[in-house]
Amino acid sequence: MKLRAALVTAVLIAPLAITGTAAHADPNNNSVRKLVKAVNGKNVKRHLKVLDLIAKANGNTRVDGTRGYELSRDYVAGLLRLAGYKVSTQKFTFENLEFKTKPVFERRSPSPQVFALGLDWTPSGHTAEGTFSGKVQAVDVMIPPGPAPNSSTSGCEAADFAGFTPGNFALIQRGTCGFSVKVANAKAAGASGVVLFNEGQEGRTEADVNPDLGGPSDLPVLFASYWTGRDLAATPGAEVGFTFSWETVTKSYTTYNVLAETRHGRDDNVVMVGGHLDSVEDGPGINDNGSGVGAILEVALQMAKSRPENKVRFAFWGGEEFGLLGAEHYVANLTEQERANIALYLNFDMVASPNYVYHVYDGDDSDGVGAGPGPEGSAQIEKYFEEFYASRGLASKGTDFDGRSDYGPFIAVGIPAGGLFTGRRSARRPRRSPSGAARRASATTAATTRRATTSGTSTTPRSTSTPTRSPRSWAPTPSTPRRSTARTPPAWGSGPSSSTRRLPRRADDGPAQRPSGALRLHSMPCRVNCEFWGHVRLTAPTRAPGS
Repeated sequence: MKLRAALVTAVLIAPLAITGTAAHADPNNNSVRKLVKAVNGKNVKRHLKVLDLIAKANGNTRVDGTRGYELSRDYVAGLLRLAGYKVSTQKFTFENLEFKTKPVFERRSPSPQVFALGLDWTPSGHTAEGTFSGKVQAVDVMIPPGPAPNSSTSGCEAADFAGFTPGNFALIQRGTCGFSVKVANAKAAGASGVVLFNEGQEGRTEADVNPDLGGPSDLPVLFASYWTGRDLAATPGAEVGFTFSWETVTKSYTTYNVLAETRHGRDDNVVMVGGHLDSVEDGPGINDNGSGVGAILEVALQMAKSRPENKVRFAFWGGEEFGLLGAEHYVANLTEQERANIALYLNFDMVASPNYVYHVYDGDDSDGVGAGPGPEGSAQIEKYFEEFYASRGLASKGTDFDGRSDYGPFIAVGIPAGGLFTGRRSARRPRRSPSGAARRASATTAATTRRATTSGTSTTPRSTSTPTRSPRSWAPTPSTPRRSTARTPPAWGSGPSSSTRRLPRRADDGPAQRPSGALRLHSMPCRVNCEFWGHVRLTAPTRAPGS
């Protein structure tokens, strides 16, 4: 298996490495216009094919601590060295508290499917332990959902369970009443388990809530994404299985950041461009975040022969899926002067969502949603991106600095930040060909990077002091949740796809209160990621018997 993986990777990397050297970079890519023209989705897609095949040859993953991650690291570092960058790898170790036995929620019939932990569902902090099964029965659900949050009354009244078959799993939609009320009504109706699912409006689709039931339950209770709930509701008589144990184990991991720096430019006004290199355990991570890696890598290769006035440092982070650990490690080990030398940080995490929106991080808090504004200079970064999209006749939309990606540690120490994000997952229906989204996201990456690097003075006004903000700290660490008897699952899985970040417990259906740096739940397995690439499903060559 190791031999096959090495051979497959070598075969793929060799031709790309050749194009990544002198033949790939044009010394005339010394302006925004030229660099944007040089960076294109076709070349980015080639990098994604390599990352996908690396994963396929190594257990279908590129998560930290695996051969798949090491080969991803070597691929990126190798291309950048050949292109002439000063490349280094930063090694670090960490421990992760994980379930000893991976929790499983699956549809057994019809169309058997194992739902992805953390993406499709999460266990309640009050759930019962054990192995359970039963048929799913929807309880007064509203699909599609009403236009306003908290409009579904699913499971809020005993009358909702009229005709409910005892022994079935109750499928209940988030809505007007508390989770504890819904579960109590389901239990009274004879349910053998409860699948709560998100309501479905914007911002209420993910499996990102830990339902607080007010105390331990003797029923298995889990929270699913809107899409999972919708699928189950559309499959009458579907039989599901649920296996869960609270037993945990602590595991140690070693991983790496990859850093590549131009050999020219001011070193007291460094432009940093980054995205995480690791995937989750359950997939190759093509959108999350092969897309960001591919876009950044292609920009770096295309500008390799230019001489920027400000030094550019490209970063490919490890440990992001465990809680931004690579970026945190990097920032924590900078001296005060080294931090002061970083003019800004641009983050590219998931820039090729199949159901994309042109999201720009809201540096000035003009949207008034969630976290406050970024450090001084973040507003200018947002404006640059907005101007680029506007120049192409494309509408962009702000997205909150919610602490769920690698900009968090930089913001925590007062470094201006910004970047792009096109969405976490597909709505499981085609919208329009998203190939243009990747192309434009890559072009925007190039434009903003080049614009920042060609300024002879400070790229954005900034303060070296840590900003004060309310209501949450910029630091990507969990906030203290309100008092509750609910247990917080230590990790959403038994392997390295899990984060030590915690979801806050929710007893009611009010606005979600995610702590800064909360558990990332927007990692997509390849069955979703690959929709973007025209259902690309590269398979590593198999060995002949005896080879």
